[in-house]
Amino acid sequence: MLRDREVGDGRKGGGLHEDRHDGLPGGGYKDLHGDRHRSRGRTGEIAGCLFWAALGLIMLAGMRKVGLGPKKAVAAGLVIAASVGIHIRRMKKTPGYVRKILGLETGTDRGQGAGAGSVGEGRPVDCGASGRGSAGRRKRIYEYDWLRTMAVVMVIVTHAVQMDMAEGMVPEGAASYWMTVLYVFCLSCNLIYVMLSGALLLPYREEKLSDFYLRRLAKVALPMLVYFVFYLWIDGELEQIGPHTPGWILSRFFQGDTPESPHYWLMYVILGLYVVVPFFRYLFKDLPYKALTAMVLVSGICMYLTTYSPIPCAVNPLLSSWIGVAVTGFWVTKKETRRYDKLVMAAGLLGLGITMYCIRTREDFLAVCCNCSPTMLMIAAGLFSLVFSAPKLFSKGNAVLSLLGRYSFSLILIHWIVLFFSTRVVFTIYTSQYLYIGGILAALSVTLLASLAAAFFIDQLVVVTVEAVYDRVVEGGRWVVKKVGKMEVIQKRKP
Repeated sequence: MLRDREVGDGRKGGGLHEDRHDGLPGGGYKDLHGDRHRSRGRTGEIAGCLFWAALGLIMLAGMRKVGLGPKKAVAAGLVIAASVGIHIRRMKKTPGYVRKILGLETGTDRGQGAGAGSVGEGRPVDCGASGRGSAGRRKRIYEYDWLRTMAVVMVIVTHAVQMDMAEGMVPEGAASYWMTVLYVFCLSCNLIYVMLSGALLLPYREEKLSDFYLRRLAKVALPMLVYFVFYLWIDGELEQIGPHTPGWILSRFFQGDTPESPHYWLMYVILGLYVVVPFFRYLFKDLPYKALTAMVLVSGICMYLTTYSPIPCAVNPLLSSWIGVAVTGFWVTKKETRRYDKLVMAAGLLGLGITMYCIRTREDFLAVCCNCSPTMLMIAAGLFSLVFSAPKLFSKGNAVLSLLGRYSFSLILIHWIVLFFSTRVVFTIYTSQYLYIGGILAALSVTLLASLAAAFFIDQLVVVTVEAVYDRVVEGGRWVVKKVGKMEVIQKRKP
């Protein structure tokens, strides 16, 4: 934007753009530039409107091609049209809006705290690795984007390999062993997501309990529900829609009855953590670092006892569950932990070695090496320390990293069905092809790109409208509560 005043000759009013020209009242030089700026603004608005309208038509045409019926297409068209209208209105108010939507803005971030404070907003605070820009905005922590991207890659790889092994596409022997090691290692993505939630949400900050829950509902539960509807539609379970259908969908979603999207179990784990996070913030607010470190060690010991103890233990400590994983994420991202990075990475290598041994010697290796097992926790913590211990590599961002970080949660939600269609229906890709490495990279690349495209369209042309309706409902509810409160006060004041 052109500034009205620039550095001039030092005299009052002597700025460059204060120059007056005869015959051009009010300063012709400035007006000409103002007209040019307004013209550019109008051109940008027109281009933006065409951009969003084109995206809406592309999505509607794609859904029709996949099999959306005429009546359902009308309903989908209304939702998409509403989303386009929302984007056009926001675009007029927000400079660089499209760049922000595409995740192309780097440098600062207004809200790295994720529903994504974890996974959900894709834009989750420190805990030791954060800073602030000169304008008071949080400096974007690219290490979190790297970890999100790493987790997205790992979840696609582990599911691609598991799918091929289940179909017998990987021969027995050395190939089967190393592919098993790969997909079990990649299962540490589950812990990365939970640890990110702990790292980004457990730090204390003032936030009303209702605001916390409403925000996480909007940023995590609502997108989950929208993507679940897409899974049901693609699976052919929405052929007949009636008055009972919304209740049926909500009932299944509430109960976690989501076999069409089996990976949703992790999202329910994270939602469960959100229930206790606001209260844990007070617990950790003044907790000394040594006490926090001891808590993490106790958590690891509890996991060991519940996983490997030869004598079953009737006591199942809270810290041996996903709570302990979240607390570890909070601990490993604190700046005081940087002195232990080498030790934590060594523990991660030890955990990987034990996992490889268990895969070779035990039939139940998945039970003793995955999720809330001490070996998997060691691996995930080692990856965190690896990222935070190398700022020259991981403290810098780029457009691709920002884009993947922004849509990481949606990529997780949609990747399952995209993986199947991209490697089995559209293309024939197996991880065992092209000397395994080529097959893994091919499956990963195709699935990642297709998932990113699908996530972008669903987020921007469906979820945005659902969230807007939700925001209006919440605002209406708060207005009603406020009015009722005022009426109660008036009634009490009456004699």
